[in-house]
Amino acid sequence: MLEPKVATGSKPMEACTLGSASAALRQNAGAVESPVRPLHWRVVWGALALVALLHVVSTLKTLRAPDVYRKDLLQDYLAARAILDGSDPYVSMGALRARYLPKQDRALAFPHPTPHPPPALLLTLPLGLTAYPWAAVAWLVFGYGLLGCSIVLVVRATNSRSHGVPVDLTPPLNPLPAGSASNSPPWEGGVGGVGRQRTSPADSIVPQSLSAGARLAAQLRTSDGLCPPPLPPLPKGGSYQAPPLPNGVPLSDAVHNPNADRSRSTSTRLDGRWPLGIAVLGLASCPIFDDLLLGQFSLVTLALVSGSYFALKRQRGLLCGALLGAAVALKFLFIPAVVYSLWKRQWSVVLAASVMIVALHAACLGIMPGAVGKYYTEIAPHANSGYSASDRNISLWTVGQRVFGGLYSQATINSIKAPALIPAPGLARVCGAAVAVFTFIAALRYASKSIDVGDGFLAMLALSTVFNPIAWEIYLVVLLLPLTVVARRLARGDWPLRATAAWTALVLLLVFLKVPRDLCFSDSREATVSALKGMLSALPMLLPLATCALLLDFNAGKKPSSVVSDPRF
Repeated sequence: MLEPKVATGSKPMEACTLGSASAALRQNAGAVESPVRPLHWRVVWGALALVALLHVVSTLKTLRAPDVYRKDLLQDYLAARAILDGSDPYVSMGALRARYLPKQDRALAFPHPTPHPPPALLLTLPLGLTAYPWAAVAWLVFGYGLLGCSIVLVVRATNSRSHGVPVDLTPPLNPLPAGSASNSPPWEGGVGGVGRQRTSPADSIVPQSLSAGARLAAQLRTSDGLCPPPLPPLPKGGSYQAPPLPNGVPLSDAVHNPNADRSRSTSTRLDGRWPLGIAVLGLASCPIFDDLLLGQFSLVTLALVSGSYFALKRQRGLLCGALLGAAVALKFLFIPAVVYSLWKRQWSVVLAASVMIVALHAACLGIMPGAVGKYYTEIAPHANSGYSASDRNISLWTVGQRVFGGLYSQATINSIKAPALIPAPGLARVCGAAVAVFTFIAALRYASKSIDVGDGFLAMLALSTVFNPIAWEIYLVVLLLPLTVVARRLARGDWPLRATAAWTALVLLLVFLKVPRDLCFSDSREATVSALKGMLSALPMLLPLATCALLLDFNAGKKPSSVVSDPRF
């Protein structure tokens, strides 16, 4: 560390200005070099980039006939055509296909109406103005654009600083008595707040627990007013918002984080590659690939909840609630995040979310008057009947079905059948509901103990992907948001081994999500397997729960010892 020249005895102190202090701090922060990534990390990232490129090529190939007519987007396109014609959009997909695509016998045709709520149809309504192949192209481009928008929001959220968060300095700060002639900084005070007067900076006692930046700021204190002034007395509230250091770095950051200089140097070097790394992970992950392949709405909700999280970090409650409400209107699975905001008494978030949900449904009433009532009285109550027992349904509510009722599906294709582990059909729903409610309450209590409300919000978003009675693997695209936040913290802490291993395992499981299923059920599709083998299809259910645990591990009293706690999150 570069030590400044300070006065000793009666010798006058050499020139000490804010410019020299800033230069010394910059040299000190730049002295720590970013660790060199080993060769195997480059191989891993190269492999992930190759997988991402192959996924992009595969999604582009689905725009050719007849594959383009096998997308889930087709059901919403047909519903949009019905709305534009003034007819009922919630009739069976087979009837709509016969009406609008009579020559496409190999096109997808579910035996039921689209299960998506009216606001989702409102979003896809412009697609009905063109031919379906062009609508599929536009929706795919829209999906890639939403992914890019989500990446930008995540990067900005993880790079933003906290706004006005009070940080308690250690050791405790005690103000000097009124009228004291000493200009000593607060950390020189004794237990009773009366500090021994110092006549020169060389005699000042600077706690070694402070970071290099804080120690340098203390050592540069003089009485001639050229260097940073002494800290003001401790406010009545008991917390202290420290002024910035000469280089613009808040002193509270330096005191709170003993390794702030090193972490800041490392994170600065990573900023240029950060968006590219998130894009590679996103495009390589299986849920995002499937969502782009099928033309679903998960990327729309990812962009909405990413914007909601960004607004929450900026303390803009109304915008956070509005974006969250729009996501709930499209997919009801984000209800736990609204409940968490209600639990934390974030009234602006809850109010804005409620108003947005009502406003979107009011807009649907003006465009498709009879569709809203029919959906909530006829379609929604029966939408789960054909999928609740499917092995591809990874909802927490299916635990009871898997153990006591067995697996089967009347709607999905390429599904397996498995007998119950303990035959007791009467207990299936009760057990499933108990598991889902218990997990939700436990996650809510655990998330509410986090010192960062954003972490609790992300944890409830992750839980939402498996809390809905019907949950598909494409819902796991939302995990890109919390996993990116965790990765940013690991990067600031120089990738501690235990937390990095857990994060890497979760990422690889998302990238190769289908491999375990293909290995276990490659020869058993649409066939009956054993009960124990059928339970393996529930493994993706554990990914959101593990993500919640890893995320809250930082701020709920179980943070890894080598991970730096950063007040910017």
